Amino acid sequence: MIWCLQIGASYASPTIDLNGTLYIGVWEKKFYAINPNGIIIWSFDTSPGKVWGSTAALSDDGTLYFGTCDLEWSGGVEIIALWINGTVKWRRPLDTIFSSPAIGRNGTIYIGSRKSTGGYYLNAFGSLDPNVPRAPTIQGPPQGRILKEYTYTFSSTDPLGKEVWYYISWGDGTAQDWIGPYPSGETVEVSHRWEFKETFKIEARAKNTDNLWGPWGELEVTMPYSYEPPQFHFIEWLFERFPNAFPILRFLLDFD
Repeated sequence: MIWCLQIGASYASPTIDLNGTLYIGVWEKKFYAINPNGIIIWSFDTSPGKVWGSTAALSDDGTLYFGTCDLEWSGGVEIIALWINGTVKWRRPLDTIFSSPAIGRNGTIYIGSRKSTGGYYLNAFGSLDPNVPRAPTIQGPPQGRILKEYTYTFSSTDPLGKEVWYYISWGDGTAQDWIGPYPSGETVEVSHRWEFKETFKIEARAKNTDNLWGPWGELEVTMPYSYEPPQFHFIEWLFERFPNAFPILRFLLDFD
């Protein structure tokens, strides 16, 4: 055994972030953040509800979601959202919760509950903040050929006019990780090339200076040409050597 820490009764499993910090709630109306050495970083009072079997779900933006319960049905049961520093993002009343939440790709939070009058329910919580940036519009060539670079534009507006960053997934396992910041509504150009033949889905989302993440925007592109004959490289050289020549051939070969 490396260490042992007395925190109270819990039927939940700990949630672990990328830094190794553990998060867990207990029946004694506490939710803890514990470092990998077994030292409590912070605790949060979940009163009046108690944490029973709700393992916290951790979102990409650093929000912990978990539920509380009350076996005596006296009220005060909630789904709680905490930032990973232990401060409250929001609290919403709900029926007694024994399940753990799950987070959908679009940010929807799903959690099960039981009513005091009987019956079990699955609840879905959508975007709870109206000030998230809008889904980016994505524009650019819908098709092309592999190994050629194409430029796409991305634009999102923030309801409060705040600056935004963009996360862009190219659909081939590569991504642009939060480029920015850019003014709200500004068109951003980003180039990419695909290495193999397939239909890809470009996906992008924006976040603002308050770290509020918006929904995804999408654009499908097809890279149908997987073979280029050897003579094409000579034609490519010819086009670059004489940039104003052969306009019809340029058009037929889709050479920019």
